[in-house]
Amino acid sequence: MTSLLKYLFESGVIDAVFTVRMNSEYPFTAYPFLAKKIDELEEGKQSKYQPVMVNRLLQDIGDCRKVAVVGLPCH
Repeated sequence: MTSLLKYLFESGVIDAVFTVRMNSEYPFTAYPFLAKKIDELEEGKQSKYQPVMVNRLLQDIGDCRKVAVVGLPCH
């Protein structure tokens, strides 16, 4: 998935990605974040089987108009 998202960034198809990363302070806690650069995608790689509130990020979209959303099919 990370490779596909990198390609979409490089191609200009997307401006940002809603994804999830682990909290470095609390390693068993995941939280949503909005990746606006390719290098930020690495922080969100691998599956996280925890519910997170992605809707909190809607206010952070700013001028991004083409946003991809990453999730798990079982959720």
